[in-house]
Amino acid sequence: SGGQPYEPREYLYGKDERVCTQIELSRRLAADPAWAGGLKRVVMIQCVGSRSETFPACSRVCCAAAVKNSLTLKELNPQAQVIVLYRDLRTFGFMETYYLKARQAGVLFFRYIPQEGPEVFLEGGRLTVDFTDRSAHRDFRVEPDLVVLSAGIRPSEGSRDLERLLKLPCTGEGFFLEAHVKLRPMDFATAGIYLAGLAHSPRFIKESLIMAQGAAQQAAKILSRPERPFGAPFINENHVSEIRPADCRGCGICTAECPAQAIALRHTRDEQLNASIDGLLEGALGSH
Repeated sequence: SGGQPYEPREYLYGKDERVCTQIELSRRLAADPAWAGGLKRVVMIQCVGSRSETFPACSRVCCAAAVKNSLTLKELNPQAQVIVLYRDLRTFGFMETYYLKARQAGVLFFRYIPQEGPEVFLEGGRLTVDFTDRSAHRDFRVEPDLVVLSAGIRPSEGSRDLERLLKLPCTGEGFFLEAHVKLRPMDFATAGIYLAGLAHSPRFIKESLIMAQGAAQQAAKILSRPERPFGAPFINENHVSEIRPADCRGCGICTAECPAQAIALRHTRDEQLNASIDGLLEGALGSH
């Protein structure tokens, strides 16, 4: 129900072994640090699969991943040239210090125009990257040993199944939508269902852990009680049963339990249900 990495279709990914993603680079550097010593030039391209017409959302973690891997490359091979091509670099919060360290270590950052993105192609067997620097308004061509794509995060394929099964709201990109961004950030409008991490949106591991703790705390409030009556019906000062609309959870229990059948749940009154059934029957009989 969480997220999954976008598999690039751009920039020769899957067609040339010298093109990889940030995740693949991280694993390669961790497994074989000496491999970085053979690299002379590395080009990283940001916003691959994000902030596009087909997927306009920002994946948030890509810029930090590029800065982290850039620093790791410079630590393992200080002589390597690392070039980062970006639209808008978003290392927010305390991660801005890592961006500063990357600049101090000699990592080169070039801002490209979205409509004139980088081009990656083969020329005589050599991997070639053409790009335009938005600040200097100059065209550049480089021949890197490695092209690293900062691929975005997409909703998990299983999210759609859960959306239909539990009738949960989703954003236009396919991530789940909370009841209220500030007041109920881990809750759905449907009581008893909670969300956290990449199911909500692209985020860092630390953020996912904090959100998961909050969701678990919300669930513990229910699980720690032997029973949970909502207490919506009460006797008012006129000695008459009353239900405040704000207290109603729409469960329909009071409607079924009322011995006098005096309670009707809004939008599910007998007349409305009977009309819906009649409409279904008329449609079914009319189709034959």
